[in-house]
Amino acid sequence: MIEGWGIYPSDYLSTARAVADFDPIAGAQVVCSLIDLAARIDANRATLEATGP
Repeated sequence: MIEGWGIYPSDYLSTARAVADFDPIAGAQVVCSLIDLAARIDANRATLEATGP
């Protein structure tokens, strides 16, 4: 069990090796159009910028 704040996106490989309680779903896929993904990223970016420094 690894807390969310214990995972660093810039260095996830060091933590990934310690994950022992995860079994991926064989053949699972995420389906998303690039246009929808880009729109959601833009919306999240705008929301984050609106919160200030």
